[in-house]
Amino acid sequence: MANYLGFVSIQVRDLERSKQFYGDQLGLEIEPGPAHAVVFAKGDGVAFAIRQPIIDLDSVPSLGAGVALWFTTSDVDVLHQNLSAAHVKILQPPQPSPFGKMMVFVDPDGYTITVYQP
Repeated sequence: MANYLGFVSIQVRDLERSKQFYGDQLGLEIEPGPAHAVVFAKGDGVAFAIRQPIIDLDSVPSLGAGVALWFTTSDVDVLHQNLSAAHVKILQPPQPSPFGKMMVFVDPDGYTITVYQP
């Protein structure tokens, strides 16, 4: 039996705000999904979704602590410019890495997101 990661979902405080962030600012394509979640097209990768919380997120000291989400992009510099213009908190500007050029920023709920250009 082969096991593999097939789906990743994170809980968010404001589904519409996060839908706008991941859809409009990061350019992820929205797929049909349940009313309590927004599912994004997986392309060649693992399926990703955001969903309404199933726990009280305000009771968690640091939402996303220990979680590392990595996305690919075709142009890390353009994405950096767009996110900076939208006042998204950038933790690391574009720089070389073993995986290609990468940057790190924070989503509206405090999840740390790494995007790299292979």
